[in-house]
Amino acid sequence: MGIVFLAQHMLMKRKVAIKVLPVDDNCPPDVVKRFYVEMQVLAQLHHPNIVMAFDSGRVDSAPGFPRLLYLVMELVDGCDLERYVDRHGPVPIGTACNWIRQAALGLQEAHNHNLVHRDIKPSNLLLTKDGKVKLVDFGLVRQFSSTMTDPKAALGTLDFMPPEQSVDPSSVGTLADIYSLGATLFWLLTAEPVYPRV
Repeated sequence: MGIVFLAQHMLMKRKVAIKVLPVDDNCPPDVVKRFYVEMQVLAQLHHPNIVMAFDSGRVDSAPGFPRLLYLVMELVDGCDLERYVDRHGPVPIGTACNWIRQAALGLQEAHNHNLVHRDIKPSNLLLTKDGKVKLVDFGLVRQFSSTMTDPKAALGTLDFMPPEQSVDPSSVGTLADIYSLGATLFWLLTAEPVYPRV
């Protein structure tokens, strides 16, 4: 959901990542609502294993161009775990466990705020150059009391999704994130999904 750009603050000279969502007449209202939810979620989460949000807002464009919603986030100086394994192959057990432990700490912070991520996977875990793992992409997050999700909607990434989420993503809780974290650990160790595609 959205496009991510590398940017630099004009005065502070700090590099950041800006997630931008163009909103025109064809943009589904639920996509806009999810983007606003992601903004609000990241504003309340402050943890070393979750990417930090700095700013958000909207830009009303010139006539004929879509309005832009934006979310300014910390720029992580590394790559995601999917790209790392694609380049280097499966990782040693100790390394994989350390990365998953860090991701679990970030997830615990989200769960403490009554949030379920619902899209834990290697590409949503960023690895910094100094070995820190940061959780990103809260676009599918579910608040425990929320009824925003259509029970028949398909949300998440199949290779890392618990079976119950494929049936009804509106009812999953923190255990769904734990399953996805386990599937991510398996993938880090083998470079294969838990259930191979047929």
